[in-house]
Amino acid sequence: MNTRELALTRLSRANRIRSERAALKRKLHDGHVNLARVLVSPPPWVSSMPVVALLGAAPWAGKVKAERILREACIPLEAQVGDLSYRARVGVLAIARERYPRMWARWNA
Repeated sequence: MNTRELALTRLSRANRIRSERAALKRKLHDGHVNLARVLVSPPPWVSSMPVVALLGAAPWAGKVKAERILREACIPLEAQVGDLSYRARVGVLAIARERYPRMWARWNA
């Protein structure tokens, strides 16, 4: 495989991952996907996604609330989903549930 073919293959893979992430964010926002399920056992293509982007896609969150949750959990704002341990992911969800109980209950029933 020459460098051009390799570059096209990588570009195709990156585009597919971006499309899947965009679809996931839309489904999260519309309430068709549960944030807790995605964060606790993420699909492989979500592992390199920033946690703040995943949390921010939730209809009750947004970027500011997502950043606040990560700061409270002592997680760097640039952390990716794959960087977090299971315990850290559960901790983020617990903080979100504790800080925003009404919004959490509405969108994660």
